[in-house]
Amino acid sequence: MIIYPYHKNWGRGIFCSVNCQMYGGHCDTDIERIVKKYLDDKNIKYEYQYHLDSKYYPDFYFPDKNMIIEVQGDYWHGNPEIYKTEDLNEHQIDHMARDRRKFGYYKHKQIKYYEIWGKDIKENIDNAMSVVQEFAQ
Repeated sequence: MIIYPYHKNWGRGIFCSVNCQMYGGHCDTDIERIVKKYLDDKNIKYEYQYHLDSKYYPDFYFPDKNMIIEVQGDYWHGNPEIYKTEDLNEHQIDHMARDRRKFGYYKHKQIKYYEIWGKDIKENIDNAMSVVQEFAQ
């Protein structure tokens, strides 16, 4: 396991924060909370952190449409509109490699998937979520 500067031993393993440790290694990000509120306000049915074959846990799964939305943090996932490839750090590169494997798995399972960047969510949620609106009809 790679230990990054923001990781700390909080008593039961290495986590980025106490919240992360308390919630099993994952807690809602600000952009996930924005998307959840958007979906709830629009009464769009979804499953959050759906367990896909106990292999992956996509952010948002839409069972009626067999569709996944992955909400990508700009920094952690290396948004190409913000970061040049040569400027990415080891952590960003690891996340991007994991994302490619994950998206390959979704494709293999014939699940439609979309990646929505944090920057787009924060700048214009309606535009960023247009793909969901299109398939939710």
